[in-house]
Parts: sequence; structure tokens; C-alpha cells
Amino acid sequence: MAHWSERFVGKAYIEGEFDCAHFVEQVLREQFGREVNLPKEHAADYRAQQRQIDAEKAHFAEPVETPREGDAVLIVSRGRAEHLGVYCEIHGIGYVLHNFRAAGRVCLHRIRSLPAQGMALAGYYRWI
Repeated sequence: MAHWSERFVGKAYIEGEFDCAHFVEQVLREQFGREVNLPKEHAADYRAQQRQIDAEKAHFAEPVETPREGDAVLIVSRGRAEHLGVYCEIHGIGYVLHNFRAAGRVCLHRIRSLPAQGMALAGYYRWI
């Protein structure tokens, strides 16, 4: 039996139109029936982006130790929390479904394989 995440894999990353935040909104709406409107305007430099993420994440979600499907996965890339995906569990294994700029498309990566992609887990968050 196919996992629900498979229908999203391969969708194109489009800068400014369909990035990781747009994608997370789509998955939450279509798969989980949730409306979450994440900020789409990003600060110009990485330090400002980090401050923006730190300031705004508490408005949308709260940290959790044990994720469940549909929770947010905050990802660190280049030493900064700057990327967002959706947690999936397939056959007991944790994955992140995310629109990955470097790949130019939506990908499904095992959480434990993030370092091989140049990323690290910053934390799991439950939508509020």
C-alpha cells in the first residue's frame, strides 16, 4: 500500500511561488485539513532569516519530542534553521517530506539521512 506522501514527491520547486513554506501549507490543507498561513516574505540575508524564523515559529507551532505525521520538521542548513518540511512515518521509519531547493523538487528523505544531504534536524513542531 502506498503512503500518502508519494503523491507529492517530484512537484517542482519554484522560487517565490512554490517553496518549502508554500508546500507545507498545501500538504497540511490537502492531507490534514488544516489551514496554516506561513510567512512568504523572507529577510534578505541569512542572519535576518534566522531571526525571522526564531521570532515567528512560536506563532505557528510548539516544539515536541516525539513527532507524529503532519508535524513540522525544522531543518538546519549551512548552520541555520532555514528549511521546513512535514513529518511522515513509513513502516516505523521517520521521514521528512519537503520542497528542497537544491533538488529543485519535493523530496522524501529519511530523517537520519539529512546529514548526507547537507542538512540537520533542528526539531519537530506541532501546529497550534
